[in-house]
Amino acid sequence: MRKKESKPILEVRNLTKRFGGLVAVNNLSFTINEGEILGLIGPNGAGKTTVFNLVTSFYQPNSGDIFFKGEKITGLSPHKICMKGIARTFQLVKPFPNMTVLENIVVGALSRTNRLNEAREEAEKILKVVGLSDVKNIPARALPIGKRKIMEVARALATRPILLLLDEMMAGLNVAEINEALALLKRLNSQGITLCLVEHVMRVVMSISDRIIVLDRGSKIAEGPPEEVSKNIKVIQAYLGKAYA
Repeated sequence: MRKKESKPILEVRNLTKRFGGLVAVNNLSFTINEGEILGLIGPNGAGKTTVFNLVTSFYQPNSGDIFFKGEKITGLSPHKICMKGIARTFQLVKPFPNMTVLENIVVGALSRTNRLNEAREEAEKILKVVGLSDVKNIPARALPIGKRKIMEVARALATRPILLLLDEMMAGLNVAEINEALALLKRLNSQGITLCLVEHVMRVVMSISDRIIVLDRGSKIAEGPPEEVSKNIKVIQAYLGKAYA
Protein backbone atom coordinates (compact mmCIF):
# COMPACT_ATOMS: atom_id res chain seq x y z
CA MET A 1 0.00 0.00 0.00
CA ARG A 2 1.48 3.29 -1.12
CA LYS A 3 1.52 6.43 0.97
CA LYS A 4 -0.84 9.28 0.22
CA GLU A 5 0.44 12.27 -1.71
CA SER A 6 2.34 14.75 0.46
CA LYS A 7 4.17 18.00 -0.12
CA PRO A 8 7.74 18.02 -1.47
CA ILE A 9 10.47 18.22 1.14
CA LEU A 10 13.27 18.47 -1.45
CA GLU A 11 13.05 20.03 -4.92
CA VAL A 12 15.81 19.74 -7.51
CA ARG A 13 15.36 22.14 -10.41
CA ASN A 14 17.25 21.89 -13.71
CA LEU A 15 20.43 20.68 -12.04
CA THR A 16 23.55 20.28 -14.19
CA LYS A 17 27.05 19.22 -13.14
CA ARG A 18 30.00 18.95 -15.51
CA PHE A 19 33.47 17.58 -14.93
CA GLY A 20 35.45 18.99 -17.84
CA GLY A 21 33.75 17.62 -20.95
CA LEU A 22 31.74 15.03 -19.00
CA VAL A 23 28.15 15.92 -18.11
CA ALA A 24 27.53 13.89 -14.97
CA VAL A 25 24.08 15.37 -14.24
CA ASN A 26 22.12 16.83 -17.11
CA ASN A 27 19.33 19.37 -16.51
CA LEU A 28 17.80 17.14 -13.82
CA SER A 29 14.57 18.01 -12.01
CA PHE A 30 12.76 15.91 -9.40
CA THR A 31 11.15 16.09 -5.98
CA ILE A 32 11.27 14.00 -2.83
CA ASN A 33 8.00 14.07 -0.94
CA GLU A 34 7.77 14.35 2.81
CA GLY A 35 7.56 10.93 4.47
CA GLU A 36 8.21 8.82 1.37
CA ILE A 37 10.90 6.35 0.44
CA LEU A 38 12.34 7.29 -2.95
CA GLY A 39 14.59 4.94 -4.90
CA LEU A 40 17.21 6.54 -7.17
CA ILE A 41 18.56 3.92 -9.54
CA GLY A 42 20.49 3.60 -12.78
CA PRO A 43 23.54 1.88 -14.28
CA ASN A 44 27.05 2.65 -13.08
CA GLY A 45 28.05 6.17 -14.08
CA ALA A 46 24.45 7.37 -14.32
CA GLY A 47 25.08 10.28 -11.92
CA LYS A 48 23.35 8.98 -8.80
CA THR A 49 26.11 9.65 -6.27
CA THR A 50 26.83 12.96 -7.97
CA VAL A 51 23.23 13.97 -7.22
CA PHE A 52 23.80 13.16 -3.53
CA ASN A 53 27.04 15.15 -3.61
CA LEU A 54 25.20 18.12 -5.09
CA VAL A 55 22.31 17.98 -2.61
CA THR A 56 24.73 17.85 0.32
CA SER A 57 27.01 20.52 -1.17
CA PHE A 58 30.11 18.35 -1.54
CA TYR A 59 29.88 19.53 -5.16
CA GLN A 60 28.46 22.77 -6.49
CA PRO A 61 26.28 22.64 -9.63
CA ASN A 62 27.15 24.40 -12.87
CA SER A 63 23.51 25.41 -13.09
CA GLY A 64 20.19 24.74 -11.40
CA ASP A 65 18.96 24.99 -7.83
CA ILE A 66 18.04 22.84 -4.85
CA PHE A 67 15.29 23.69 -2.37
CA PHE A 68 14.73 22.06 1.02
CA LYS A 69 11.42 22.70 2.77
CA GLY A 70 10.87 25.58 0.37
CA GLU A 71 14.23 27.25 1.12
CA LYS A 72 16.98 27.55 -1.47
CA ILE A 73 20.03 25.67 -0.19
CA THR A 74 22.21 25.76 -3.31
CA GLY A 75 25.72 26.79 -2.36
CA LEU A 76 25.42 26.37 1.40
CA SER A 77 28.29 24.58 3.13
CA PRO A 78 27.89 20.85 3.88
CA HIS A 79 27.75 21.67 7.59
CA LYS A 80 24.84 24.07 7.09
CA ILE A 81 23.06 21.53 4.89
CA CYS A 82 23.39 19.01 7.72
CA MET A 83 22.02 21.51 10.23
CA LYS A 84 19.00 22.07 7.99
CA GLY A 85 18.15 18.38 8.42
CA ILE A 86 19.78 16.48 5.55
CA ALA A 87 22.18 13.62 6.34
CA ARG A 88 23.78 10.99 4.16
CA THR A 89 25.82 7.81 4.10
CA PHE A 90 28.56 6.95 1.62
CA GLN A 91 29.26 4.04 -0.73
CA LEU A 92 32.51 3.27 1.08
CA VAL A 93 32.05 3.10 4.84
CA LYS A 94 34.77 5.10 6.57
CA PRO A 95 34.39 4.95 10.35
CA PHE A 96 36.95 6.28 12.79
CA PRO A 97 38.53 2.82 13.04
CA ASN A 98 40.30 3.14 16.39
CA MET A 99 37.33 4.70 18.13
CA THR A 100 34.58 2.56 19.61
CA VAL A 101 31.21 2.18 17.94
CA LEU A 102 29.70 4.44 20.60
CA GLU A 103 32.37 7.10 20.10
CA ASN A 104 31.70 7.10 16.35
CA ILE A 105 28.04 7.90 17.01
CA VAL A 106 28.96 10.55 19.60
CA VAL A 107 30.86 12.35 16.82
CA GLY A 108 27.61 12.66 14.87
CA ALA A 109 25.66 13.77 17.94
CA LEU A 110 28.18 16.54 18.67
CA SER A 111 26.90 18.31 15.56
CA ARG A 112 23.80 19.22 17.60
CA THR A 113 25.31 19.89 21.03
CA ASN A 114 28.68 20.86 22.50
CA ARG A 115 27.94 18.95 25.70
CA LEU A 116 29.64 15.57 25.68
CA ASN A 117 27.22 14.01 28.17
CA GLU A 118 24.23 14.98 26.01
CA ALA A 119 25.93 13.65 22.89
CA ARG A 120 26.71 10.37 24.65
CA GLU A 121 23.10 9.99 25.84
CA GLU A 122 21.83 10.63 22.32
CA ALA A 123 24.31 8.12 20.89
CA GLU A 124 23.22 5.48 23.40
CA LYS A 125 19.57 5.96 22.37
CA ILE A 126 20.39 5.65 18.68
CA LEU A 127 22.43 2.50 19.22
CA LYS A 128 19.38 0.92 20.83
CA VAL A 129 17.22 1.95 17.85
CA VAL A 130 19.60 0.40 15.32
CA GLY A 131 20.42 -2.67 17.41
CA LEU A 132 24.12 -2.06 18.05
CA SER A 133 24.11 -1.56 21.83
CA ASP A 134 25.77 -4.94 22.38
CA VAL A 135 28.85 -3.91 20.35
CA LYS A 136 29.05 -0.26 21.43
CA ASN A 137 32.39 -0.63 23.25
CA ILE A 138 34.36 -2.46 20.57
CA PRO A 139 36.54 -0.64 18.01
CA ALA A 140 34.69 0.23 14.84
CA ARG A 141 37.35 -1.57 12.78
CA ALA A 142 36.32 -4.87 14.39
CA LEU A 143 32.75 -4.75 13.05
CA PRO A 144 31.77 -6.91 10.06
CA ILE A 145 30.65 -4.98 7.00
CA GLY A 146 26.92 -5.38 7.72
CA LYS A 147 27.20 -3.82 11.16
CA ARG A 148 29.57 -1.12 9.87
CA LYS A 149 26.87 -0.12 7.38
CA ILE A 150 24.33 0.07 10.22
CA MET A 151 26.81 2.10 12.28
CA GLU A 152 27.15 4.58 9.44
CA VAL A 153 23.37 5.00 9.40
CA ALA A 154 23.46 5.48 13.18
CA ARG A 155 26.10 8.20 12.87
CA ALA A 156 23.93 9.99 10.30
CA LEU A 157 20.88 9.62 12.56
CA ALA A 158 22.80 11.30 15.38
CA THR A 159 22.67 14.56 13.38
CA ARG A 160 18.83 14.38 13.64
CA PRO A 161 17.96 14.34 9.94
CA ILE A 162 14.58 14.97 8.42
CA LEU A 163 15.83 13.59 5.09
CA LEU A 164 18.32 10.72 5.00
CA LEU A 165 20.22 9.91 1.79
CA LEU A 166 21.55 6.33 1.67
CA ASP A 167 24.23 5.52 -0.91
CA GLU A 168 24.37 1.78 -1.71
CA MET A 169 23.75 0.69 1.85
CA MET A 170 23.09 -2.90 0.78
CA ALA A 171 26.28 -3.37 -1.26
CA GLY A 172 28.33 -6.30 0.02
CA LEU A 173 25.69 -7.55 2.47
CA ASN A 174 24.39 -11.10 2.66
CA VAL A 175 20.68 -11.95 2.64
CA ALA A 176 20.31 -11.87 6.43
CA GLU A 177 22.10 -8.51 6.66
CA ILE A 178 19.95 -7.08 3.86
CA ASN A 179 16.78 -8.16 5.63
CA GLU A 180 18.01 -6.59 8.88
CA ALA A 181 18.85 -3.34 7.09
CA LEU A 182 15.48 -3.31 5.32
CA ALA A 183 13.64 -3.69 8.61
CA LEU A 184 15.63 -0.79 10.08
CA LEU A 185 14.86 1.51 7.14
CA LYS A 186 11.16 0.73 7.40
CA ARG A 187 11.23 1.56 11.12
CA LEU A 188 13.02 4.84 10.52
CA ASN A 189 10.55 5.82 7.83
CA SER A 190 7.60 4.94 10.07
CA GLN A 191 9.10 7.31 12.65
CA GLY A 192 8.91 10.21 10.19
CA ILE A 193 12.27 10.23 8.42
CA THR A 194 12.08 10.69 4.66
CA LEU A 195 14.47 8.35 2.82
CA CYS A 196 16.17 8.46 -0.56
CA LEU A 197 18.10 5.33 -1.59
CA VAL A 198 20.73 4.96 -4.26
CA GLU A 199 20.76 1.22 -4.65
CA HIS A 200 21.78 -1.57 -7.06
CA VAL A 201 20.09 -4.41 -5.18
CA MET A 202 16.83 -4.40 -7.11
CA ARG A 203 15.02 -6.66 -4.65
CA VAL A 204 15.55 -3.99 -2.03
CA VAL A 205 14.66 -0.93 -4.02
CA MET A 206 11.58 -2.50 -5.59
CA SER A 207 10.24 -3.81 -2.29
CA ILE A 208 10.71 -0.72 -0.15
CA SER A 209 10.32 2.30 -2.46
CA ASP A 210 7.10 4.28 -2.80
CA ARG A 211 8.45 5.80 -6.01
CA ILE A 212 11.50 5.26 -8.20
CA ILE A 213 13.51 7.64 -10.38
CA VAL A 214 15.82 6.15 -12.99
CA LEU A 215 18.89 7.98 -14.27
CA ASP A 216 20.99 7.16 -17.31
CA ARG A 217 24.00 9.25 -18.33
CA GLY A 218 22.95 12.02 -15.99
CA SER A 219 19.39 12.34 -17.27
CA LYS A 220 16.08 11.12 -15.87
CA ILE A 221 14.63 8.43 -18.13
CA ALA A 222 11.78 7.16 -15.96
CA GLU A 223 9.82 7.95 -12.82
CA GLY A 224 6.92 6.24 -11.08
CA PRO A 225 5.88 3.42 -8.75
CA PRO A 226 8.15 0.32 -8.75
CA GLU A 227 5.77 -1.92 -10.69
CA GLU A 228 5.49 0.68 -13.46
CA VAL A 229 9.20 1.50 -13.65
CA SER A 230 10.22 -2.19 -13.78
CA LYS A 231 8.27 -2.60 -17.02
CA ASN A 232 9.54 0.61 -18.67
CA ILE A 233 11.29 -0.18 -21.95
CA LYS A 234 13.92 2.56 -21.45
CA VAL A 235 14.79 1.19 -18.02
CA ILE A 236 15.16 -2.34 -19.38
CA GLN A 237 17.43 -1.07 -22.16
CA ALA A 238 19.56 0.99 -19.75
CA TYR A 239 20.20 -2.00 -17.50
CA LEU A 240 20.20 -4.96 -19.90
CA GLY A 241 20.78 -3.56 -23.36
CA LYS A 242 18.54 -3.27 -26.39
CA ALA A 243 18.64 -7.03 -27.08
CA TYR A 244 16.50 -7.58 -23.98
CA ALA A 245 13.92 -4.89 -24.77
